[in-house]
Amino acid sequence: MEIREAKQEDVEELFKLKLKLKNQDKEVDSYLRPVNEVKEMYKRYLIYDLKRKDNDRITLVAVKDKEIIGCIRGTLTKTLHVLNVKLRGTIDNLYIEEKYRGNDIAKKLIEELIKWFKKENVDVMTLHVYPSNAKAISLYKKFGFKEYTVNLNRKL
Repeated sequence: MEIREAKQEDVEELFKLKLKLKNQDKEVDSYLRPVNEVKEMYKRYLIYDLKRKDNDRITLVAVKDKEIIGCIRGTLTKTLHVLNVKLRGTIDNLYIEEKYRGNDIAKKLIEELIKWFKKENVDVMTLHVYPSNAKAISLYKKFGFKEYTVNLNRKL
């Protein structure tokens, strides 16, 4: 298995993974619109994301036998001057094909993303995870992540 940066020619395979991720998210996030209604938006954003020449984001893929079996995205955000943090790295869109889960692929993707964050001089990493996703929470805690804030939502 190889971990590498995603390329524009990976769009179709990444898009399939993205739809699986969003269908999974939809099961626990009532705010998300049905994936079939917005899948073209997801595709346009993915294309835009891969075409950006800014160095403020990266998408990494796990490839096995020339097939993309997992992905993760990291973004960089400059923070407010009142914080003791200059650059925040955010992890999102981590997804591994179901049949490959449990093989440390997510761990390897996170490790590579952390290397990129370090190279970019990130001060702190952050991510959002659904409270019901116990496996993801456990994985991130193994990397030293701790609860920092709690987001509460309410429909009006």
